[in-house]
Amino acid sequence: MKRSFFIFIFVFTASTFVSSQPKIKFDKTDHDFGEVIVNSYPKTTFKFKNVGDQPLVLTKVKTSCGCTTPRWPKDTILPGGSGEIEVVFNSRGYKNKSFAKSVIVSYNRDNGGTAKAQVLYIHGKVVPKVKPIPQYPLKISSQIIDLGLMKYGRKKEIIISLQNEGDSIVLVKGLISSCDQCMQVVCDPMRIEAGQNAQITVTYLSKSHEPRSIKENIKILTSLDKKYLHELSIKGITVVGETLKGKEYKERIKVISE
Repeated sequence: MKRSFFIFIFVFTASTFVSSQPKIKFDKTDHDFGEVIVNSYPKTTFKFKNVGDQPLVLTKVKTSCGCTTPRWPKDTILPGGSGEIEVVFNSRGYKNKSFAKSVIVSYNRDNGGTAKAQVLYIHGKVVPKVKPIPQYPLKISSQIIDLGLMKYGRKKEIIISLQNEGDSIVLVKGLISSCDQCMQVVCDPMRIEAGQNAQITVTYLSKSHEPRSIKENIKILTSLDKKYLHELSIKGITVVGETLKGKEYKERIKVISE
Protein backbone atom coordinates (compact mmCIF):
# COMPACT_ATOMS: atom_id res chain seq x y z
CA MET A 1 0.00 0.00 0.00
CA LYS A 2 2.80 2.36 0.93
CA ARG A 3 4.63 1.51 -2.29
CA SER A 4 1.51 2.13 -4.38
CA PHE A 5 1.12 5.52 -2.74
CA PHE A 6 4.65 6.59 -3.66
CA ILE A 7 4.15 5.39 -7.24
CA PHE A 8 0.97 7.46 -7.47
CA ILE A 9 2.74 10.53 -6.11
CA PHE A 10 5.61 10.08 -8.61
CA VAL A 11 3.28 9.64 -11.62
CA PHE A 12 1.12 12.60 -10.57
CA THR A 13 4.15 14.83 -10.02
CA ALA A 14 5.74 13.81 -13.33
CA SER A 15 2.55 14.38 -15.30
CA THR A 16 2.04 17.75 -13.68
CA PHE A 17 5.67 18.66 -14.36
CA VAL A 18 5.34 17.68 -18.02
CA SER A 19 2.02 19.41 -18.58
CA SER A 20 3.16 22.63 -16.91
CA GLN A 21 5.49 24.14 -19.47
CA PRO A 22 5.76 27.03 -21.90
CA LYS A 23 4.29 26.53 -25.35
CA ILE A 24 5.01 28.75 -28.35
CA LYS A 25 2.49 29.35 -31.13
CA PHE A 26 3.36 31.35 -34.29
CA ASP A 27 0.94 33.22 -36.53
CA LYS A 28 2.85 31.66 -39.46
CA THR A 29 5.86 29.42 -39.91
CA ASP A 30 6.54 30.09 -43.61
CA HIS A 31 6.96 33.31 -45.57
CA ASP A 32 7.19 33.71 -49.35
CA PHE A 33 8.95 36.93 -50.37
CA GLY A 34 8.07 36.35 -54.03
CA GLU A 35 10.40 38.28 -56.33
CA VAL A 36 13.14 40.22 -54.55
CA ILE A 37 15.31 42.88 -56.22
CA VAL A 38 19.01 41.99 -56.05
CA ASN A 39 21.04 43.85 -53.39
CA SER A 40 17.89 44.61 -51.40
CA TYR A 41 17.17 43.56 -47.81
CA PRO A 42 13.58 42.30 -47.55
CA LYS A 43 12.31 41.47 -44.11
CA THR A 44 9.38 39.76 -42.51
CA THR A 45 8.06 39.35 -38.97
CA PHE A 46 6.95 36.12 -37.33
CA LYS A 47 4.61 36.87 -34.43
CA PHE A 48 4.23 34.38 -31.60
CA LYS A 49 2.39 33.87 -28.33
CA ASN A 50 3.13 31.87 -25.21
CA VAL A 51 0.04 29.66 -24.97
CA GLY A 52 1.55 27.54 -22.19
CA ASP A 53 1.29 28.01 -18.43
CA GLN A 54 4.98 28.65 -17.69
CA PRO A 55 7.28 31.56 -18.61
CA LEU A 56 8.82 31.31 -22.09
CA VAL A 57 12.44 32.15 -22.89
CA LEU A 58 13.89 32.06 -26.40
CA THR A 59 17.27 30.55 -25.68
CA LYS A 60 18.66 30.68 -29.22
CA VAL A 61 17.59 31.67 -32.75
CA LYS A 62 19.84 30.22 -35.43
CA THR A 63 19.63 30.56 -39.22
CA SER A 64 20.77 28.15 -41.93
CA CYS A 65 22.78 30.86 -43.71
CA GLY A 66 24.75 33.98 -42.86
CA CYS A 67 22.63 35.86 -45.42
CA THR A 68 19.69 35.66 -43.02
CA THR A 69 19.70 37.74 -39.84
CA PRO A 70 17.16 37.26 -37.02
CA ARG A 71 16.25 39.62 -34.21
CA TRP A 72 14.27 38.29 -31.26
CA PRO A 73 13.20 39.35 -27.74
CA LYS A 74 15.62 38.43 -24.94
CA ASP A 75 13.15 39.04 -22.12
CA THR A 76 10.98 36.36 -20.55
CA ILE A 77 7.54 35.99 -22.12
CA LEU A 78 4.93 35.27 -19.46
CA PRO A 79 1.96 32.95 -20.12
CA GLY A 80 -0.45 34.74 -22.47
CA GLY A 81 2.29 37.15 -23.54
CA SER A 82 3.47 37.66 -27.10
CA GLY A 83 6.54 38.69 -29.09
CA GLU A 84 8.02 39.00 -32.57
CA ILE A 85 10.97 37.59 -34.46
CA GLU A 86 12.17 39.79 -37.31
CA VAL A 87 14.04 38.04 -40.12
CA VAL A 88 16.04 40.01 -42.72
CA PHE A 89 17.37 38.43 -45.92
CA ASN A 90 20.45 39.83 -47.71
CA SER A 91 19.88 39.25 -51.45
CA ARG A 92 23.42 40.27 -52.46
CA GLY A 93 25.03 37.50 -54.52
CA TYR A 94 21.74 35.73 -55.30
CA LYS A 95 20.96 37.38 -58.66
CA ASN A 96 18.66 35.20 -60.80
CA LYS A 97 18.57 32.55 -58.07
CA SER A 98 15.84 31.08 -55.89
CA PHE A 99 16.47 30.84 -52.16
CA ALA A 100 15.03 28.86 -49.25
CA LYS A 101 16.32 29.45 -45.73
CA SER A 102 15.34 28.20 -42.30
CA VAL A 103 15.31 29.83 -38.87
CA ILE A 104 15.52 27.49 -35.87
CA VAL A 105 13.93 28.94 -32.74
CA SER A 106 14.98 27.20 -29.51
CA TYR A 107 13.16 27.84 -26.24
CA ASN A 108 12.97 26.45 -22.70
CA ARG A 109 10.84 23.34 -22.62
CA ASP A 110 10.21 23.48 -18.88
CA ASN A 111 11.84 24.52 -15.64
CA GLY A 112 15.26 22.94 -15.98
CA GLY A 113 14.25 20.64 -18.83
CA THR A 114 15.79 20.33 -22.26
CA ALA A 115 15.29 22.96 -24.95
CA LYS A 116 12.67 22.54 -27.63
CA ALA A 117 12.82 24.03 -31.15
CA GLN A 118 10.45 25.44 -33.74
CA VAL A 119 11.57 25.87 -37.38
CA LEU A 120 10.52 28.86 -39.49
CA TYR A 121 11.03 29.13 -43.25
CA ILE A 122 11.58 31.93 -45.77
CA HIS A 123 11.91 31.61 -49.54
CA GLY A 124 11.67 33.55 -52.79
CA LYS A 125 13.52 34.45 -55.97
CA VAL A 126 16.09 37.21 -56.52
CA VAL A 127 15.68 39.13 -59.78
CA PRO A 128 17.89 41.81 -61.36
CA LYS A 129 17.08 45.46 -60.96
CA VAL A 130 15.45 46.71 -64.13
CA LYS A 131 16.23 50.26 -65.15
CA PRO A 132 12.88 52.08 -65.34
CA ILE A 133 11.80 53.40 -68.71
CA PRO A 134 11.56 57.20 -68.55
CA GLN A 135 7.99 58.43 -68.71
CA TYR A 136 7.01 61.87 -69.95
CA PRO A 137 3.37 62.51 -69.09
CA LEU A 138 2.82 66.23 -69.61
CA LYS A 139 -0.43 67.50 -68.17
CA ILE A 140 -1.95 70.69 -69.51
CA SER A 141 -4.40 72.64 -67.35
CA SER A 142 -6.76 73.27 -70.29
CA GLN A 143 -6.79 72.51 -74.00
CA ILE A 144 -9.44 75.14 -74.65
CA ILE A 145 -8.95 78.86 -74.04
CA ASP A 146 -12.25 80.69 -74.00
CA LEU A 147 -11.69 84.43 -74.40
CA GLY A 148 -15.39 85.08 -74.07
CA LEU A 149 -16.77 88.37 -75.42
CA MET A 150 -14.12 91.03 -76.11
CA LYS A 151 -14.51 94.65 -77.00
CA TYR A 152 -12.77 95.43 -80.27
CA GLY A 153 -9.40 97.13 -79.76
CA ARG A 154 -8.66 95.55 -76.40
CA LYS A 155 -6.33 92.70 -75.56
CA LYS A 156 -6.78 89.78 -73.19
CA GLU A 157 -4.17 87.64 -71.48
CA ILE A 158 -4.78 84.03 -70.46
CA ILE A 159 -2.31 81.78 -68.60
CA ILE A 160 -2.38 78.00 -68.71
CA SER A 161 0.06 75.59 -67.09
CA LEU A 162 2.05 72.59 -68.25
CA GLN A 163 2.87 70.14 -65.48
CA ASN A 164 5.61 67.55 -65.91
CA GLU A 165 4.30 64.54 -63.97
CA GLY A 166 7.05 62.24 -65.26
CA ASP A 167 10.52 61.43 -64.01
CA SER A 168 12.52 63.08 -66.80
CA ILE A 169 13.10 66.58 -68.13
CA VAL A 170 10.74 67.80 -70.87
CA LEU A 171 11.88 70.45 -73.33
CA VAL A 172 9.40 72.79 -75.00
CA LYS A 173 10.96 73.13 -78.44
CA GLY A 174 8.47 75.51 -79.98
CA LEU A 175 5.01 77.11 -79.94
CA ILE A 176 3.20 77.37 -83.27
CA SER A 177 0.30 79.82 -83.45
CA SER A 178 -2.30 79.69 -86.21
CA CYS A 179 -2.27 83.49 -86.17
CA ASP A 180 0.97 85.27 -85.27
CA GLN A 181 -0.75 88.58 -86.01
CA CYS A 182 -3.39 88.28 -83.32
CA MET A 183 -1.79 85.98 -80.74
CA GLN A 184 1.41 86.28 -78.76
CA VAL A 185 2.39 82.99 -77.11
CA VAL A 186 5.20 82.64 -74.57
CA CYS A 187 6.28 79.61 -72.49
CA ASP A 188 8.37 80.02 -69.34
CA PRO A 189 10.47 78.03 -68.67
CA MET A 190 11.16 76.11 -71.86
CA ARG A 191 12.89 73.36 -69.86
CA ILE A 192 10.49 71.65 -67.43
CA GLU A 193 12.13 69.59 -64.72
CA ALA A 194 10.44 66.43 -63.43
CA GLY A 195 7.61 67.38 -61.09
CA GLN A 196 7.76 71.08 -62.09
CA ASN A 197 5.42 73.39 -64.00
CA ALA A 198 5.73 75.85 -66.86
CA GLN A 199 3.36 78.69 -67.75
CA ILE A 200 2.10 79.40 -71.23
CA THR A 201 0.90 82.98 -71.56
CA VAL A 202 -1.44 83.68 -74.48
CA THR A 203 -2.16 87.33 -75.32
CA TYR A 204 -4.93 87.96 -77.84
CA LEU A 205 -4.90 91.31 -79.71
CA SER A 206 -8.44 91.96 -80.90
CA LYS A 207 -7.52 94.95 -83.13
CA SER A 208 -5.51 92.65 -85.40
CA HIS A 209 -8.76 91.64 -87.17
CA GLU A 210 -12.14 93.10 -87.80
CA PRO A 211 -14.80 92.01 -85.25
CA ARG A 212 -15.35 88.28 -85.64
CA SER A 213 -15.87 84.89 -84.03
CA ILE A 214 -12.50 83.61 -82.88
CA LYS A 215 -11.26 80.11 -83.53
CA GLU A 216 -7.51 79.73 -83.49
CA ASN A 217 -5.03 77.03 -82.51
CA ILE A 218 -1.70 76.75 -80.70
CA LYS A 219 0.53 73.71 -81.18
CA ILE A 220 3.20 72.80 -78.63
CA LEU A 221 6.33 71.01 -79.80
CA THR A 222 8.16 69.11 -77.05
CA SER A 223 10.77 66.41 -76.54
CA LEU A 224 8.09 63.88 -75.64
CA ASP A 225 7.89 60.35 -76.96
CA LYS A 226 5.73 59.87 -80.05
CA LYS A 227 2.82 58.44 -78.06
CA TYR A 228 2.30 61.87 -76.45
CA LEU A 229 2.91 64.04 -79.52
CA HIS A 230 -0.60 63.93 -80.95
CA GLU A 231 -2.27 65.76 -78.08
CA LEU A 232 0.01 68.79 -78.05
CA SER A 233 1.72 69.03 -81.44
CA ILE A 234 -1.25 68.07 -83.64
CA LYS A 235 -4.39 68.69 -81.64
CA GLY A 236 -2.86 71.47 -79.52
CA ILE A 237 -4.80 74.19 -77.73
CA THR A 238 -7.98 75.68 -79.20
CA VAL A 239 -8.64 79.39 -78.71
CA VAL A 240 -12.25 80.58 -79.03
CA GLY A 241 -14.18 83.78 -78.37
CA GLU A 242 -15.81 86.75 -80.09
CA THR A 243 -14.96 90.43 -80.68
CA LEU A 244 -17.49 93.21 -81.18
CA LYS A 245 -17.29 96.98 -81.70
CA GLY A 246 -18.63 99.64 -79.32
CA LYS A 247 -22.43 99.70 -79.79
CA GLU A 248 -22.82 96.01 -80.60
CA TYR A 249 -20.55 95.13 -77.70
CA LYS A 250 -22.64 97.18 -75.25
CA GLU A 251 -25.91 95.68 -76.50
CA ARG A 252 -24.55 92.13 -76.17
CA ILE A 253 -23.26 92.82 -72.66
CA LYS A 254 -26.68 94.19 -71.70
CA VAL A 255 -28.42 91.07 -72.98
CA ILE A 256 -25.96 88.80 -71.15
CA SER A 257 -26.39 90.67 -67.88
CA GLU A 258 -30.23 90.60 -67.96
